[in-house]
Amino acid sequence: MDFLILLALHMDANRNYQRYCQNDNQKIDLFLNDLSWRDEWSKVDSDENFVRFLAQKYSEQMQNLGYQKPEQPHEVRSSDRNLPLYHLAFYSKHDLGNRFWKEIQRYADDQTSLDL
Repeated sequence: MDFLILLALHMDANRNYQRYCQNDNQKIDLFLNDLSWRDEWSKVDSDENFVRFLAQKYSEQMQNLGYQKPEQPHEVRSSDRNLPLYHLAFYSKHDLGNRFWKEIQRYADDQTSLDL
């Protein structure tokens, strides 16, 4: 089974960063299935942003389930301010799935922004 996951991290994680980093908030704990992510986040260089960290941790969890490292996620941006909104990440256990995803992305360039 393959998965196409909408990672709305730009819209959600950036807006709620302070709330999610609080020890009593479980949203990211549940999303990553990892209670110790805060410890790892505290060791990350300040150059790496929270969204990238969460996306990478999510991919690692999918790889732990036997899915291949995903091809480049497809980023969708707003057209008015060109801000990133979300990513579509594809996970497959078979090379053919990743090959299809890579082929599909060649035709998606004109759909990378939304009029909001």
